[in-house]
Amino acid sequence: MLTILLAMLGMVENMLGVDALFRPNPEASTHFATGLFTLCLAAGLAHYRPQRRTPMWRYAMSGSILCVLVGVLGLRLASHYAVPLGVFAWPLPYFAGMGSDTALVLAFFFASVITRRHFGRTGLFLAMAGISILMCGFLALSFGNDLFEGQMAVSTMLALFPAALAVLTLYAHRPFARVLLLSGPVGYRTRMTLFVGFIVPWMGGVILHRFVGVPERASPIEALVIGVIILSMCAVALFSGYGHEKADRERRVLGEELRRLATMDALTGVLSRNGIRIDLLRRWDTFQLTGTPTYVLLFDLDHFKQVNDTFGHDIGDKVLTAVGQVSRSVMRVGDAIGRWGGEEFLVVANAKSPEQMAKLAERLRTEISENVADIASGAVQVPQVTVSIGVAAFDPGDVSINAVIKRADLALYAAKGKGRDQVIVDPVAVPEAA
Repeated sequence: MLTILLAMLGMVENMLGVDALFRPNPEASTHFATGLFTLCLAAGLAHYRPQRRTPMWRYAMSGSILCVLVGVLGLRLASHYAVPLGVFAWPLPYFAGMGSDTALVLAFFFASVITRRHFGRTGLFLAMAGISILMCGFLALSFGNDLFEGQMAVSTMLALFPAALAVLTLYAHRPFARVLLLSGPVGYRTRMTLFVGFIVPWMGGVILHRFVGVPERASPIEALVIGVIILSMCAVALFSGYGHEKADRERRVLGEELRRLATMDALTGVLSRNGIRIDLLRRWDTFQLTGTPTYVLLFDLDHFKQVNDTFGHDIGDKVLTAVGQVSRSVMRVGDAIGRWGGEEFLVVANAKSPEQMAKLAERLRTEISENVADIASGAVQVPQVTVSIGVAAFDPGDVSINAVIKRADLALYAAKGKGRDQVIVDPVAVPEAA
């Protein structure tokens, strides 16, 4: 939107012939074609949606403008070297006020937008090239010399800078563009390095050209050298930021994997004792602050020792793995389940009432009883696997999570004492029974 506003302002200024917007060089003003092409670029960027397929008419329009810009560059180049053009020279008067540097920047930006979806790396390179030419135009204006054919109008430059940023954001998924847009410390360091690498040589060039003075030469050697230094510093900042971002991303992935290994049980696929205890402590803190009804469900496999003694520990491991698989399928969003001991599992969940939690426990018991044996059976037919379940609720009178775990454990042993393969709800979890 800023590009649209500035481009329209430059076009109006040019049509009215006023010098209202930063025109130190009277001959350098925003050409009408420049403003029109910049408006088209900004409008396309404003309506761009990564999730949607780009209509063919946009490709056709951008391609047509790109062809015009390439044609303008070719005509200007032929005119500069006095190449006879004959009838092909007729468009020159219409684009006489359009600088080669401006046409080159716009051509790079349009080409970058066109190639973004199917040739991402090429598109990012074209965007970077356009930004580099724009930066060289800024250096030429700052130093008061011509690095290209002529000085780019300030109004044009002001309109193209936000357009350059908008084009760059199209490649936020690409490493060298993403590192500039990151909100973390890596992005901050990269932007600061880029800023310092640009501002220090630029200030030196301004002092050298504007205050000290340089000898008149056919080519502005000092400005070219400073431009090369700035571009090199910017490239070093980008490569350094990319390396830091890649290392930081790998470190985060490794950290996530280590946290997963530290909190997950490798055999059953559920949380480990440490992982479920962390979840318990978090929910305990929430319960103390908000009083959200929270329940602990503790269940144990019935006669599991007989499975190990009869079929071996490898079949016992298959049974535990199947229990973890079935249990995870029963859990709701927000529920957490972990392996508390050898064949003992603990579930912590929120529920509106003890009845709702009892239904969850009953469904868990049924699913394990009906499915675990079939899943674990292979060459050896495993007998039916049942579980005894104890349910307890967090209580305001508890001093720690150990109290609710103890009540759930007592309810579990009560279920075993009553014949196993059943659910017992701790009386404290049922206010009506108190």
